[in-house]
Amino acid sequence: MTITTSPVSAKRRWACLAVLSGAVLLVVMDMTVLNVALPAISEDLRPSSIELLWIVDAYGLVLAGLLVTVHDHAVHAVHDP
Repeated sequence: MTITTSPVSAKRRWACLAVLSGAVLLVVMDMTVLNVALPAISEDLRPSSIELLWIVDAYGLVLAGLLVTVHDHAVHAVHDP
């Protein structure tokens, strides 16, 4: 059985690249803001070094999970009639 797909236009490829680049930019900027805010967070909450690592790691993990979820909803919204 052969599966044939229609070719993807150059315009659509550039749009896909722009969306993916925007998602990466969002993650990088959010992590940068978090790292800049770490001294203030440390001053207010007084976490240990391990807790600071958990804050940074959990934030990135949750953000990445939300991006995947939003992507899934967007795909279904575009492809469902």
